[in-house]
Amino acid sequence: MGSLRPIWELPAVPAMAGIFVGHGDGACEAGDCRKYLERAPPAILFLLLIVDFGIAQNTTSKADEFHVGVILNLGSLVGKVARTSVSLALQDFYAVHPNYSTKLVLHIRDSMASDILAASAAQVNSIASLIQAYGWRQVVLVYEDTDYGRDIVPYLIDALQDVDICVPYRSVIPLSATSENIVQELYKLMTMQTRVFIVHMSSTMTSLLFTKAQEVGMMNKGFVWIITNGVANILESLNPSVIEAMNGVIGVRHHVPKSQELDNFSIKWSRMYQQDNPDESPFNKLSIVGLWGYDAAWALAQAAERLGYPV
Repeated sequence: MGSLRPIWELPAVPAMAGIFVGHGDGACEAGDCRKYLERAPPAILFLLLIVDFGIAQNTTSKADEFHVGVILNLGSLVGKVARTSVSLALQDFYAVHPNYSTKLVLHIRDSMASDILAASAAQVNSIASLIQAYGWRQVVLVYEDTDYGRDIVPYLIDALQDVDICVPYRSVIPLSATSENIVQELYKLMTMQTRVFIVHMSSTMTSLLFTKAQEVGMMNKGFVWIITNGVANILESLNPSVIEAMNGVIGVRHHVPKSQELDNFSIKWSRMYQQDNPDESPFNKLSIVGLWGYDAAWALAQAAERLGYPV
């Protein structure tokens, strides 16, 4: 199989950030994958920062154990992706470095849907600039009624107000919403003058919203749908029928171009994901969130070895 390296050491897999429409992937280069950790959302880096440097001596392997607390919402797609990625990263790291004197030991805990940190707000200025460039003066926010959904709203409102864009209505969708509830809310949105919508939701709610929006004719000409990077970064994980329904949606996301190295890694990652989540649908694929998690875990394992432990 050859020597394994962290994704951010593969020069053939640069990270890119850009705007895409529908199924397109047009993007502008923003650096290579060594920049992942610099641009990774705080929530991703936070997963690996609860480190206990009270080292436990392993008498079998003679490796000093660095205990790392990992807090994830294992009920969410992002949490499941991150769990597989950090576990695979350490498996790969110690396969490459079997003689290292330190070893990270993960202690994964479920946050039980409680968000530990606010959503990354860096994206909001890009969205506001996009809306301003097209001359749209009003937008409607559509988000789920959870901490994840709500946390970004103040930042988004401020960014929009800074460029004189009005938010006349907020469509807040509860997690308990049924298909009928979603359709009723969509019909309500159709009665409004505003035809520009910004969506910030989890994968499940995103799938339901856009499937129903297509059914009621709101994915046709005359409507503008903009998604946050929280949605855009997990597009590959959605059912192909949902992606088809989202044709024409605009979003800002990190883009990783295809390469043989990435394809090989994706196959291995997918096998482990299926082992971790045997009841999941086959459409859950590796996303940028998974790459961030993998690189963060690899970097921390490397840092632990360099730090060592004075004895």
